[in-house]
Formats: sequence, C-alpha cells, structure tokens
Amino acid sequence: MRNDTIAARATPRGSSALAVLRVSGPEAVEIVGRLFVPAERLRALRGHACVVGELRDGDDAVDRVVVTRFRAPHSYTGEELIEISCHGGDVVANRIQALLCRPGAARSAQPGEFTQRAFLNGKLDLAQAEAVEALIAARSTAAARAALRVLRGGLRRALEPVTTNLIEQLAQLEAGLDIQEDGAPDVLAPARGEEGALRAAARRLERLLAVGERGRLLEDGVRIVIAGRPNAGKSSIFNALLARERAIVSPEAGTTRDTVEATVEWGGQHCVLVDTAGIGAATGAIEREGIARTREAMAAATLVLYVADVQTCPPAQLAGELATTALAPPQLIVAWHKWDRRPEDVTAAPALTLRDRAVATIASSVRGAPGIDPLRLLLEARVGELTVAEGETVLVGARQRELLRASHERLMAALDAETAGAGAEIVALEVRAALTAIGELLGQRVGPQVLERIFARFCVGK
Repeated sequence: MRNDTIAARATPRGSSALAVLRVSGPEAVEIVGRLFVPAERLRALRGHACVVGELRDGDDAVDRVVVTRFRAPHSYTGEELIEISCHGGDVVANRIQALLCRPGAARSAQPGEFTQRAFLNGKLDLAQAEAVEALIAARSTAAARAALRVLRGGLRRALEPVTTNLIEQLAQLEAGLDIQEDGAPDVLAPARGEEGALRAAARRLERLLAVGERGRLLEDGVRIVIAGRPNAGKSSIFNALLARERAIVSPEAGTTRDTVEATVEWGGQHCVLVDTAGIGAATGAIEREGIARTREAMAAATLVLYVADVQTCPPAQLAGELATTALAPPQLIVAWHKWDRRPEDVTAAPALTLRDRAVATIASSVRGAPGIDPLRLLLEARVGELTVAEGETVLVGARQRELLRASHERLMAALDAETAGAGAEIVALEVRAALTAIGELLGQRVGPQVLERIFARFCVGK
C-alpha cells in the first residue's frame, strides 16, 4: 500500500446543499492546515471532533467550511482522516479539490481507495469492504439491510464456526500424518468423528449458499414477467400493478410488440415487472420477434404471471399452452382475468395442474370485482418467500458466492475421499483447499490483482 496522502470528493457532483471532501494519510492534517483558518484549532482537535472556519487560497477566501478530524487508527481508513463539509455545487468543491491536490500536497484518490486502505489497515475484512459498495448500490430497502448486515461483520461471524471446525479437523489429520511418518501403523484412515465434523461444516455452508442465492435477487431484483395470449389483459394488469399508465392498452390484439419494463418495491424488495408481447400465431416478422422476446423473458424470469381471459380461454386449453413451456409451478401464477365478464357458470378461479403439481390461480379484474388487489397481495407474498429473512446473512456479489461454492465443493470432495478410504493425506488436502477459499473470501489470502478488480467498482471518494 502506498503510504501517501489522498484526497477526493465523497459526494456526487451537481447542485446540493453540501459537498464533502475526504483527505486521508499521514499528511492529511498538515495539508488541510495550510488552507484552513484557524489552523491551530484544527491541529489541536481531538478525534471525532469538528471545527468551523475558512478555507483560503492565500488571501482569497474560498468557502466557510466545517472540518472534522478522525485521528489514526480510529478512523474509517485507519489513517489520519479529515472530512471537509463545504457548500454544495461543483465550483466550490472543485476548487477545494484542486487546492488539496496541488503539487506537494495530496494525490487524487482512485476509485474505492479509501475503503481499500480500510481493508489493508485491518478496519474491514474483504467481505465487509464489498458490502460498502453493495450498500451504496442498493436498489431496495431489503438490499440495503442485507448489505449492512455483512458490513457489520455478519458473514465473518457466520463463517467463524466453519473455519474453527476445519482448522481443528486439519490439525488432527496432519497430526496423524506426522505420527505415520514416525512409523506408527494404521493412522491414515480418518476417524468417524472427523467425518461428522466435516459434514456439519458442509451443511452450514449449504445453508449460507441457499441464502446467498436469495441474496442475488436483492442485487438483480425479482423479475416478474407478465405473459399470455394476445389481448388477454396483460398490459392492463401491468399498469394496474404500477398504479400508472406505463404500457399502451387497446382492444386491438397485438398492441405490445416488445418487452416493457418498470420497477416497484414490494415488502422492501426491488422488483422488475415486465410486460410482453402476446403468445399466439404470428402473422409477420415483427410479431414473431416479439414472441421470441417474450419466451426469452419467461426463461429469465423469477416469477411468471400468466394472464388468461376467463371469457375465451378454457382451463384445458390453458393447461395445454403451459405444458409447451419449461415453466414449473413454483415460479408460475395464473391470473384468470376480466373476471367481471366471466361466464355465469364460472364461480371460482379454475384450478390447474402442471406436471402433476398444482398451479397457483387467482381471479383478477381492472374494472370490477375482485379488482387487482388480491393479485398484488399474492405477488407480494411470493416475493416475500424469495427474499432474505430478517437476520439472515447474505453473500454480496458473485465473487463471494463462487468462493463459498468452491469451499463447499472441496469439503464434499473431502467427505467422498473419506468414504472411499483414500487416506488422511487426501482428506487433509481437500480441507486445506476449503479453508483457502474461505480465507480468500474474507481477504486473508488475496493478491493485488483481485483487490484492484474489486475496488475499481467503487466510486471515487469511497
């Protein structure tokens, strides 16, 4: 790590009430002190304290500011850290940045360099550092809460019993190998207790991976694709769920030719609603392309809301349509739409099965009873089932999921080796590899290229 002093704006560009600039490194107080009046009050500040004064360029006053000092090592970066709060707008903030970074002063920080210094100085593990970026990028309340749990050390604490367990088992295995080298017989076969401990560690990783997959939905959002035959009422439902006119609605079939997306937040979860072209017999190249895009959207969906016109679509016909898709009942909801115009002999939403499993069905209408609220509540409940429960620790980003999956795979390989009687040296090799993957996840064993790739995603000033 370079032991110089860095500076950057920590708030977005543009007009605002305030802007904040950060300065971190051994010369932070000295560099800011050359500009700040009264400088002696800044230098005398205790940690986590602030002082009001002026920043000056020689005799020219730049702005009246609040300067906060965080003494090392009790700062975000673990270094001497100064935060300058000035009036918002680019002119003042840019001028202060230029003064801080003029020759002989601070260097302009790279993206994520403040958080990288926090990691390198032991203030955060690498999972927590990634959670900082995830918290900034969060698109929903649930995503922000999940990132904050990791930032507070939730993932490290969740992994501690696993690492402690594996270190103990590895020590026993390697002790047995040492004894074998001394000539003692029959110690290469792992003990049954070791197998049980490894299996318990593998189960804990499996639970973390399962929650981690739901955590992916916090990052990407729950994609709810609205599909069905032309003129079934898909766009009407789309608009009603959004409570605004986003898609064109017309009695003419085939109004929607492409996918239309909009976002909502249900239960704190970021959701992407996707309206699609109707699936039916195409009469031209444009309609064929629209149907192809609908099928692509369905394949990538978290949930599919399949809309059927209760007036014109018999249950047997709809069952046949659904059987031609790759949809599975857990991801499928059927809305029997235009319920206010249903045939007199239809008194309840017709039941459906797909691949011998029941499909969730519900009546809906945008004009008469039962309205759209029952459908919205059902969708919100399904979204709630997919999201991370309060207190669960998620994995932030693909890197963490890949490394935890790799650790689990090496543990399973160790268990397979034990079952096959492969010997303690093979089991120890796999356990050590599982520990290495967890260590890399937390940043205990990671190279500079990996760090550069991780922190390059951050904004400047963080």
